[in-house]
Amino acid sequence: MSTNSPAFIDITDKLADPIQRGPWPEPDMDLLVGGREPPPDLPLPLFGRWAEWIKAAAQVKAAPPDFVAAALLVAAASLIGNSRRASPWPGWVEPSILWAALVGPPSSGKSPALDAVLDPLTTIEAELATEYPDTLRQYHTDKVAAKARYDAWQATVEDAVEKGMPPPQISADAIEPEKPARPRLVITDPTIEAAAELLQQNPRGLLFHRDELSGWLQNFERRGGSDRSFWVEAYGGRP
Repeated sequence: MSTNSPAFIDITDKLADPIQRGPWPEPDMDLLVGGREPPPDLPLPLFGRWAEWIKAAAQVKAAPPDFVAAALLVAAASLIGNSRRASPWPGWVEPSILWAALVGPPSSGKSPALDAVLDPLTTIEAELATEYPDTLRQYHTDKVAAKARYDAWQATVEDAVEKGMPPPQISADAIEPEKPARPRLVITDPTIEAAAELLQQNPRGLLFHRDELSGWLQNFERRGGSDRSFWVEAYGGRP
């Protein structure tokens, strides 16, 4: 920009003059050696009937209630999953997806706070899978039966072809059934291929949890950075 422009103000002389600039303030040594400003108080009343649970869980885990509340919000979003979507106005629809990272020094209660929310989810997941062993046994039974029907159908097709007759159509029960998936609520460190498969098996959604955030971020660069693209797309619930 030209110095003749009225929008240009030359302040170099003022910056060069220590009197005009003013004295440097004293450095905050507490911040320099690792201290930090205290965080604002968590507005627990906003959580309604969950406020007392958050407070009690934080006390049991010796963790800040902020950590427990953040984990609870993300877990609730994962349980809502695809059953509800937010639409501020027609044409704009967003899935129930939240991301949170607990930030604090070592031994500040991050992992215990997460456990306060993850432990109940693990219990619920186990309850959902109570009948899975029976379902799996029935699948293996149906699979063998379908194979027997397929072999019988194949024999009739070969016989019909030899006789110059139209072959019979395969019946639905002669096709191998799809293996049932174990109900899941939480995943920890899957590859992007495994995550895609698990989401296909659990279309409502899953909670992705990493106790060490750095381990997840480091995986972004493996295989040419394809993991990063996957998780960016997952953030919006896109395929």
